[in-house]
Amino acid sequence: MHFCNPIFRHYLILLIGFASLFIVVPSSYANTDKPKIAIIQQLLTVPENQIDLAFAKVTIDKLVDPSVDVEDTLARLDGMVKSIEAFAGPNASADQKIAAIRTYIYRAGPWNEGKVFSYNLKDPLGTYIPSKLLANYLDHRLGNCVSMPFLFIAIADRMGLNVTASTAPHHVFVKYTSPAGKTINLETTSGANPSRDTWVRQNMPMTELAISNGVYLKTLTKRETLVVMAMVFVEYAMEQGRYGTVLDTAPILLKHYPNYVDAHIAYGSAASRILEKNFYTKYPTPQDIPQQQRGFYQHLIGINKGAFDHAEKLGWQPDNDLIGY
Repeated sequence: MHFCNPIFRHYLILLIGFASLFIVVPSSYANTDKPKIAIIQQLLTVPENQIDLAFAKVTIDKLVDPSVDVEDTLARLDGMVKSIEAFAGPNASADQKIAAIRTYIYRAGPWNEGKVFSYNLKDPLGTYIPSKLLANYLDHRLGNCVSMPFLFIAIADRMGLNVTASTAPHHVFVKYTSPAGKTINLETTSGANPSRDTWVRQNMPMTELAISNGVYLKTLTKRETLVVMAMVFVEYAMEQGRYGTVLDTAPILLKHYPNYVDAHIAYGSAASRILEKNFYTKYPTPQDIPQQQRGFYQHLIGINKGAFDHAEKLGWQPDNDLIGY
């Protein structure tokens, strides 16, 4: 998955003698997005076998852009599903349905009015938030490694196919499991063609530890896929400077996908942004911080250090993050 701002990491600075201070959060960092976060929480409590990934994606997108019409977008997706099912035929196998989705999206023809869906080359790093929203992808047919896999997943899920997401550094792709139990990667930024794990690793280096911990290349559950979908809300909050929203949202995502390294990095980076704005630029030393704010300062230091330390224990490597928060 792609992000646009530099990663912020700060190490622990101890205030000797103030370990038991109360945490007083400045009113300027009050979270006004609690109703939106509650919607994400609600989506994540749906039983695994009842999760509608198309509905979840579009609902989350509306939290980012209120102009998104959920009913209209879902109706458009259902229209695509109907056309693909007719194209595939009544007796199509699961593999044939996957092939039909691929054809519908990536090959020009009367089924898509001769307009294929493709990567937005004006946004090569995939940092433009609007390109990550399904409604915009359907409108402009230019996406990135967030909207492209999630369109494929939304359609395939509504067709009853076993598809979920998987991740690599700065990237999301599709995992399809056939009725026979064979799982393959589908690279939706390149025609939804199969891609081996070795190819993914060659193009997006990652550690063995990260793979063994399920950070990358894992076949995610539907709920974990929903967590990855929800990261666009976190990214947008970071972009807008709503760091309190990130601090409240990231732990919710991590509750349902504990090894989701992007959420750990966002959590630590949001704490760092607040530290930078509220403390480092105002006070020459920690001892200059007003006593009533020291508890909050120490709390943020703990979040920042803990989040990055945990990410590294999972196998995340900052050297591989060419871009980040």
